Amino acid sequence: MGIPLGRKYWPCCLFLLAAGYPALAAGAEPTTNPATAPASRPSAAIDGFRLWACPTPPATEILPDGESVPPFIFRAPWAVHDTAAQKTFFVYTGILATDGTSESTPRPAVMTALFDHQNGTVTRPVIVCRDTPAGGCPEPALVLDEQGYLYVFVSNGPGQPSHIYRSRTPRSIDAFESIFQADFVAPQPWYIPKHGFLLIHLQPHADKNLVCFSTSPDGLAWSEPQPIAALAAGHRMVSGRFNHKVGVAFSYEEQPGLPTDLFYLQTSDFGSSWQTADGMNMTLPITEPGNEALLRDYKSMNRVVYPKDMNFDRAGYPAILYVSALGPQFKAPRKRRVWYIARWFRDWEITGLITSNHNLDAGCLHITPEIWYQLFAPTDPGPQPKTPGGDINVWVSADRGRSWSRARLTADHQFNHQDVRRPIDASDDLYAFWVRGDARKGTHGRILFCDSKGQVFILPEKMDTPVAQPERVTFQQ
Repeated sequence: MGIPLGRKYWPCCLFLLAAGYPALAAGAEPTTNPATAPASRPSAAIDGFRLWACPTPPATEILPDGESVPPFIFRAPWAVHDTAAQKTFFVYTGILATDGTSESTPRPAVMTALFDHQNGTVTRPVIVCRDTPAGGCPEPALVLDEQGYLYVFVSNGPGQPSHIYRSRTPRSIDAFESIFQADFVAPQPWYIPKHGFLLIHLQPHADKNLVCFSTSPDGLAWSEPQPIAALAAGHRMVSGRFNHKVGVAFSYEEQPGLPTDLFYLQTSDFGSSWQTADGMNMTLPITEPGNEALLRDYKSMNRVVYPKDMNFDRAGYPAILYVSALGPQFKAPRKRRVWYIARWFRDWEITGLITSNHNLDAGCLHITPEIWYQLFAPTDPGPQPKTPGGDINVWVSADRGRSWSRARLTADHQFNHQDVRRPIDASDDLYAFWVRGDARKGTHGRILFCDSKGQVFILPEKMDTPVAQPERVTFQQ
């Protein structure tokens, strides 16, 4: 028997602070709306992995000469490795046809699949959510609870309802049910054992997006979104978890499309209080740039800041991966887009030696038990110039980013590779996901991954059986 379902709407116009931002009243308990969610049904299987090309929202970036935002973007899967089951579950936005198959038609759907580490096979993807706006770009994220239930958080973008789905049985993708509807953007959910869910997300408010968090003991009853930061025109953010600690790093947009400065806050008590890295308690929300959460002032340097990933070392110290470059007022020949790592140990230490070709290049940071850094990113130019992505390299540092050695993973003469993401608690044989495709035309979206040895694989575009082995890919250097 499934658990009772509830659904609740976060009111967009609830103002509990004098500044006019939504907040959770002190001592308020999360509640649910007694309305019953739709009954679950078995998820329809799709015959292969093909990525939806997300249309790029207009006027979202201000970029320098020689750099452009493509008409489309491809997003890599959000993945979680379940050590107990020896499986990696992942969600992504695929292509859905009216007959339920996966074809090149203009309708997206949120899909899930799993990689079985015992036999090295991937299942056919199945549909979690097909009720997405036509021409839109659903953004899914995934987390597992202590019992192994899968929770899929789906944002449909500002002004569209977002949903949370729950698997009917633990560690199974056979059927999902809608358990919650709300209004959040860019969801980053974390499960804290013995406490519940802490969701970091952006919350639309007036003409900006606030960095917010919400909590739930069971995924059904949620607190109202409480703002962490409400600066200027909006924010870019990443987050991460280490045991009971959740950290969030963010920049803010002084004007739309120009993110700058870098901030960091963390909580170790399920959002009851928030501190800087050195333990100073902060009053939320942050509304002014000059505060103790400011890690580095980039505004005074005329530099833009794009957070990419955040990880923790074995001692629980955060490391933030981000790209920074001179602002668009500087001409392209003077611009170096540098990958930086800000690492905390008694103070912030910032290193940056690796360069890239586009502000919107996206990569991920692994930290090994020996505290070796492994940066996976498209740092070589690809065949589609002036757009995000290129060829993927893995950069390895044994001295916390002061020096690096490089190994090239791809050498593609047709498509850019982009948006490298690491599974949560990644295993050696599925170490990083990314995508390839033609962002100018919105075609040929495919999912690739590599193991910790640097071997590259691609998920099958067409599957005639319920499971299949990913194909090994080699590139001529």
